[in-house]
Amino acid sequence: MSNAKLAQAVAQVNLRRAHAAVCAGDDEAALARLLTAWVAVRDRAIADQIDIVSHRAAQRRPPVTDEASWFARTRDADCVELGRLLEKLPRRASLLVPGLEALCERGPDPRLASVAMRLRAQLPHELTRSLAMLRHLDPAYHETTLALRAAASDPIERSSLDAMLADQQALAQVCALRLDPDGAAWLAMLDVTNVVSKPARSFAAAQNRRRLALATPRLDPGVELLARIAVTPSERRQRKVYADLLQQRGDPHGEFIALQLRDEQGELDRTGGQRVEVLRHQHEREWMGGLAAVLDLERLEFVAGFAARGEFVALDGTQMLGAREAVWLETHPGVSTFV
Repeated sequence: MSNAKLAQAVAQVNLRRAHAAVCAGDDEAALARLLTAWVAVRDRAIADQIDIVSHRAAQRRPPVTDEASWFARTRDADCVELGRLLEKLPRRASLLVPGLEALCERGPDPRLASVAMRLRAQLPHELTRSLAMLRHLDPAYHETTLALRAAASDPIERSSLDAMLADQQALAQVCALRLDPDGAAWLAMLDVTNVVSKPARSFAAAQNRRRLALATPRLDPGVELLARIAVTPSERRQRKVYADLLQQRGDPHGEFIALQLRDEQGELDRTGGQRVEVLRHQHEREWMGGLAAVLDLERLEFVAGFAARGEFVALDGTQMLGAREAVWLETHPGVSTFV
């Protein structure tokens, strides 16, 4: 239960709250929770439920009357409005592409990926030039680029697409590895994982039945604590509670957190400091999960029990990942304790 578990914890907690919101009839709140869960783990089952809840929530928003109003509404669209706008797209590419680019600024969203995949055959040239859209395609990103490259006839366009494919190569190699499920979850930019498939299926069952009698899945208290740590990483009290819980279970990460918390307070003696180094040497790769494949572990720093500073590197450890990939990784819940 460490940095490698943060993304899964965020997803599970938000799925649970989405379930509760659906049972209460609050589709807007449920949609926001589902999107947060999907961003954390990119699970296909969650994306399917986003489509269902999004359609229902969007019906409460005014319909799109014309193409000009559609474009105007893209500027300040929230997650519910986005669903409404995607139901009726303008025919003119001069409005459609910049409007979708504006929607993409909200961040990764499986609904935008689906639209881009549908449009790739109709607007290959426009999508090629729209980096804002391509970089938000997530699981569809690499597939879309390959399809556009195969259909391209213009030499300049082919050259541009070749550059995009080369830019994706490092991350594609990472995703091709058989990493442990926790690491693979957030590395799955080019593939769809099922790290939270069980809770996602539980939510799907609740969504389809729409009955209050269906029990909300009970979560391990450690999952709740991890989700809080991911949201407020500067708060130390919840880390102490989490450390106590892990120590009760005999998990060495609990001892490591407790010792580093004491170190922050200036209460750690020499023996304690040596114990910290032993625990780190024995367990840091396990704690970091899939992150270990793209982090320089020798330069990795832990603060209050969690990784706090580090550098993303290529698989061979000799070359930094591209800036775009590094930024994408740094914004994921799995590294939310980084400072």
